[in-house]
Formats: sequence, C-alpha cells, structure tokens
Amino acid sequence: MASLSGVAVDLGGTKLAAARFINDTLVERLQVPTPRDGGLEAKLECLTELVTALKLTAVDAFGVAVAGRVDGQGNWHSVNHKTLTGVTSVPLKDMLLDRVGCPAVIMNDAQAAALGEARFGAGKGADPCGFITVSTGVGGGFVFGGNMLEAPSGLPGHIGFTRNSYASRLCGSGRFGTLESVASGTAIARIAKDLGRDIDSAVDVFRAWNAGEGWAKTIVETSACAVAEACCDLRALLGLERIVIGGSVGLASGYLDQVATAIAGEPELFQVEVSHAILGHDAGLYGALSHAKRES
Repeated sequence: MASLSGVAVDLGGTKLAAARFINDTLVERLQVPTPRDGGLEAKLECLTELVTALKLTAVDAFGVAVAGRVDGQGNWHSVNHKTLTGVTSVPLKDMLLDRVGCPAVIMNDAQAAALGEARFGAGKGADPCGFITVSTGVGGGFVFGGNMLEAPSGLPGHIGFTRNSYASRLCGSGRFGTLESVASGTAIARIAKDLGRDIDSAVDVFRAWNAGEGWAKTIVETSACAVAEACCDLRALLGLERIVIGGSVGLASGYLDQVATAIAGEPELFQVEVSHAILGHDAGLYGALSHAKRES
C-alpha cells in the first residue's frame, strides 16, 4: 500500500477537523466547532479555510468524511432528517472542486472510521472487520480484504437504520424500531427525558449510571444490549472476525464491557470479538485519506 500523504477532512455535527499527513504520519491537525448557523454555506466556508491553512494543492490526495449518505456521484444526502438537517442531494464533490481546486473523494464518516481502524488501528489483523460508532447517531462500515464494502447508493454501513428487538420507537429515518432509535446518544438522552429526568445530554445519563442509579442503568444497558444484538447479526450475515466500537457513547467507560457481556450470552457461533477504537477522533481522517489514495 502506498504511504499515506495528503489532506483529510472530517465534517461532523459538532466539530470540523482537517489534517495533513506525510508518509503515514499525521503532521498537522486543525479543528474548529462546526458552524451552527449559516447552513451549508457556512460549513463549506469553514472547511475551505482549514484546508487552505493546510496548504492543500491540486496534486494532493484529498479525502472528505461527512455524516450521512454519499452516493456514487459524490452527492450528499441525509438519512435521519432529525439529526442531519438541510442536506438533500447536495453535489458536494462538485462544490468542493469549485472552492478548493482539488478533486475530493467523499465518503460517510463512519465508513471512513471503519477503514481507518481496519488499516491503521484496532482492526488490523482481522479480516473481515467491522466498525460501529455509537454517538449522536449509530453508523458503521465493513472492510473485506482491506477494501471498504461499497454500493452506488452509499447505504452500506448504515447499521443504525436496521431493525432491533430492543427498539420500539419511530426513527428519524422513517423506519420503526431501529438500532439508532434506542442505542444512540440522542436516544439515550430522549428516553431519560421521557422518564421525567432533568438531564441535558447522554453525558448526564452516563454520570447517573456510574453513580449506580437504577433508571440510568436500564437505559445504558439496553443501549449496549441493542448494539450487542446488532454485532451478532453482523457476525451471522457477514462473518465478521472483529467489530471495533467507537463514538462518544461506544468509548464511554464501561460501555464496551456491557456489549461484550451481552454478546457472551449468544450462541458461540454468533459471538464476535469487540474492541475499542484506538485512533479516537482521528480514525475518520485516516480512513478518508486512505480511501482517497486508493481511488486516485
């Protein structure tokens, strides 16, 4: 595999990160809060400023990871319209080329993190390897023989929108009873509020869980059991050897242990190894640039 050199961007709901890599080493990283106002134009302006600061040139490999679905033409779409608003068939590939003068290879952020962890992180040595991020939403990606599972629709990896026996609510995707609707940080906070708890976010629920409060224990462990069920389903469907768990919820202290305990209760054939993501918030940057190098 060619050495990793170029520029990568990870455009998330709360932060926008960009980095320059030289010979597999991340040498410079910039991060700012994702603009909350100004819509798409503000986000693109911010992205442009970051890659300009990193001295992006027309000959650089340039990978971009975004939340949501990216189709085969580089158009950006929202799937859960409650967590990603104002994104409907956005020609992001063309828009970035007009702004920065360098062709970008664009992919979903969870798929980028999957590729990053499989090639450079906790997934190394496992083939096939999966990745699930449990954060604001739930997403994922699957790597076979070092290559990302892809389709023109951009849907592979959207594990959050699959049905789950622990879920009983309508999802922002329009589907009912999805993994995301019971396991994500957004869902954890909403369920707690529906119970009348005075909390601001999933962070408060985890704080209560760590303090031993029963209501929080039920919410967090239900989330973990739902993720464990999805892991075993993926083992049955794709034969995954390892699933790397990331995201703010997935990396919370004690959460992976709950997932692993629930998996251990399944028949041995469907049990799958799970491990923490080790590249942290940089996994998407590694994966996006690695994918861009392969595509260029």
